[in-house]
Amino acid sequence: MVIEEPSGSARSDLADEPPRLPPLRGFRRQVVAFLATAEEPMRAREIAQAIGKPDARSQVEGMRSRLQRLVSDGWLRREADGLYAVASNINGHAPSWEAV
Repeated sequence: MVIEEPSGSARSDLADEPPRLPPLRGFRRQVVAFLATAEEPMRAREIAQAIGKPDARSQVEGMRSRLQRLVSDGWLRREADGLYAVASNINGHAPSWEAV
């Protein structure tokens, strides 16, 4: 499929383009950067502890909610047993982590 651009140029199938992900800022960026360096998927409690949040139930539940939003946005994936990891489709599309 070829799409005609307004400028008159053509481009090939849209499936070749990477998905458009919402920007990462602040806490969301910190979580994705941390999980990008993790060797294996992690639980919400482990992620909260690793980034310095208190180990209170309310903090863990808040973390779980934020992680689920990152899953919905396409940055993370959730495995059936409650583990979270960086989504495989973001390779090459994630921002530079050095500034985190």
